[in-house]
Amino acid sequence: MWTKYFFIAILFLYNNLNIAQIKSILPSEIQWKQLLAKGTDILFLGGKDKELVVYSNLEKKNICSIKNGNAYAIIGSNTEIVAFHQKSEGDSNYYTEIDIYNYKGVKLKNIKIPNVQLVCDATYSEILKEFVFAHINIEDYYKGVLEDGITTVKVNSFNGTKLNVSKKCKQDPPPNSINLPLITVSDKIFLCFKNQYLIDVYSKKGIKLFELSNNNYKHKPYSKKEISCLDGMERAYAVENQNYPSILQKLCIPDKRTVMVFRKIRPCTEVLYADFFSSDNGKFLETRHYKLNWKDKIIDIIVANKFIYVLTKNRESNEYVLNKFTL
Repeated sequence: MWTKYFFIAILFLYNNLNIAQIKSILPSEIQWKQLLAKGTDILFLGGKDKELVVYSNLEKKNICSIKNGNAYAIIGSNTEIVAFHQKSEGDSNYYTEIDIYNYKGVKLKNIKIPNVQLVCDATYSEILKEFVFAHINIEDYYKGVLEDGITTVKVNSFNGTKLNVSKKCKQDPPPNSINLPLITVSDKIFLCFKNQYLIDVYSKKGIKLFELSNNNYKHKPYSKKEISCLDGMERAYAVENQNYPSILQKLCIPDKRTVMVFRKIRPCTEVLYADFFSSDNGKFLETRHYKLNWKDKIIDIIVANKFIYVLTKNRESNEYVLNKFTL
């Protein structure tokens, strides 16, 4: 009898806490930045001494190292790795240079894109077979920060059909980073901003279709306890009951009909929440949660092969860990 109830209790805990099945420790000498699913393998993209390092979780070894300088954004597909570089001619005239490599580290192509000053975030769409990125004008950004914080964000692709989405939004001033989680699925573009729970959904032609938002979520300002758990720079700028933490961590697409919105973990807490929406009409479906150590800073999240992979870095040990959860 007791064995039966014990089994039921364990099953209940597993279903409600989504306990991590695997924790893989990564080489700590690399500054890991992003995750990538390549078939059944999970790849890690990181930097060391101006080199881009690609590491395989399946083979437990480096795939390749690329001397590509200091790329500030890196993405990949099943066949290619893309690195973004910010360039300038003199003190102005900023532009973006894109280097494309294969997984042997051989450069395949170099693309110079004028009038693209700072790429905020980028992704590869398996459905569209295109690399897509969001970018802002640096001069406009700093001008907007000094005035009212309003900045124009544009979305483009460089591998086939050109996507054109332009949206004015408010960006927080430094030291907050500019970060626009971005994903494409089917014929839609999902664009969201850190300072609000709102995802705008566009067509490939830039026509706004609908919005995603979880009305059950209530955004609260920092508490005194939460501020004490922040890193030094963030703690210095946070004011109790006045400043608000960022809300959204990452957008992921588990299937063609669903969008997962991962929320940022609030300071001093250990629960990562994921809200599920329909990608057809934006209807909220459900919320699931996953347990992490609050001292682990989330670097990246991907959903692949019916699992959730969360790359974290421990604030105390500086150890990089891949956490694997059942979807």
